[in-house]
Order: sequence, then C-alpha cells, then structure tokens
Amino acid sequence: MKYLDLHAHVLKYTYKDNYEKVIDDISNYDGAKIVNIALDYETSVEAVNLAKKYPHIYKVAIGVHPTSDLSTIDSDIPKLKKLYLENKELIIAIGETGFNEFEEDDIEYQRHAFMKQIELAQELELPLIIHSRNADEEVYNVFKDIKNLPTTILHSWTGGIEWTKKLLDLGLYISYTGIITFKNAEDVRENMYITPLDKVFYETDCPWLSPVPYRGKTNIPEYSIYVAKTIATHHNIDIEEFNKVVSDNFEKVFKNSKWLNESK
Repeated sequence: MKYLDLHAHVLKYTYKDNYEKVIDDISNYDGAKIVNIALDYETSVEAVNLAKKYPHIYKVAIGVHPTSDLSTIDSDIPKLKKLYLENKELIIAIGETGFNEFEEDDIEYQRHAFMKQIELAQELELPLIIHSRNADEEVYNVFKDIKNLPTTILHSWTGGIEWTKKLLDLGLYISYTGIITFKNAEDVRENMYITPLDKVFYETDCPWLSPVPYRGKTNIPEYSIYVAKTIATHHNIDIEEFNKVVSDNFEKVFKNSKWLNESK
C-alpha cells in the first residue's frame, strides 16, 4: 500500500468530464487503495461496477447520503441489501449516512434514512461510515441509545471537541481530511490531537477538500498522503509506521487488511 484513501467519491457525478482521466490516472498508480463511497443507490451500483474492473484498487461503501433524495429510502434499502449479497467481496461498509446541516422540516427525513441504514448495517454486520455536518449532538444522541452499535467511522470529522470526546468514548473511529492542513483549522487539529492512533483514519473526501499545497484545486485520492503525513508528524512517527497503524485499524474495522497488500 502506497496510500489509502478511506473516503473518496470516484464517480461520474462528482468528476464529470474529468472522470475517465481520473480513473486512468488512479489505475496507473502502483499501490493505490481506495474506499469508494456512494451517494445513493445508483452510484452504489456504479461504484461496485468500477470495483469489479479494478478489485485491487477499490472497495465500496453503499448507501444514501443525507443530501440525496431520501424519499425512496424505504425502497432503496432492499435494493442495497441485494447489491451487497451479490457483491460481498467488494462492499465493505454502509454509508455514507447521517445528518447534514438541516432545517427543522428536514430532520425527520434524515433521521428516518439514517436509522434505516443503521438497521441495514446491523443486519449485514457491516461497519457504518457517518456524515455529520453541524449535527454533532444529533449524531451522538442517535448512537448513545443503540444496542449492538455497528463499528462506526465518523468521516471528515470537524465536530466540537466535547462531542469528539463523547463519540470516542462510544468506541467510534474518526477519519480526517485535508482540512487538518489548513492554516485556519486549529479547532479541527485539536480533535486530531486527542484522537488515539488506534482510532484514526485519513481520507480525501475527493473531489472536495484538497489539502495544502493543493487547496482550492480538485482533490484526488493520491493527495491523501498529505493528510497522513500531517497526522504522523503530530504523533512523531514516520509515514511507514503510521500506515502500519492504519492498516491494523483497517483490519479491526473491515477484517480485510489483506487487500491493502494486494497488487495488480
């Protein structure tokens, strides 16, 4: 493994006209390992099909993002389940799901979709990948009352330090993006400082949130190395040692660290 991107959106919707070039560039990079995150049922199918073509590069999380169309979630759930059962070797998580910054009349739709996907993760015994934007307390309140909570990763975490501590106490993992490289993001780095190495991951959330020195440009999975180096530097370990720690975390969460060492 040269680099891991725990959370990427390598999709036609996100990269548009650059999609084919991005795919080609990634396929030519030795050692790329990417968890490709769907936004809805259709992109779940798309991500699975890409992983079938490049199984040594991609694993997939399937689910419905809280800003996607949630009106069909009840009919989406059985389709997502069927997709998983037909592609168990490629699909390793449910997500991303959770809460986005919302108006009052939107919260119950998001809560319903969130709970349905938590139930799906429980049924399929898969980890959860969580989206939380300005919704730290809401996410915590959901998780604190759930019995048999699936192994859960908070992706692109920027929450308040109080909620970071509380969610870590529930056993959740936290994944950081290029935001931790931004000069004005000391509050997010404070979260990183208190996240134990055995609970940490790194990601791009590409094509968004490019790290310094590429801030403002389109993000790509390869840039995850800048996030990894930032975390490793804080913990005073070299990047090889840090990636070994992350590989161990990957095995604990996904039971699939062997894939990290597979080549073409």
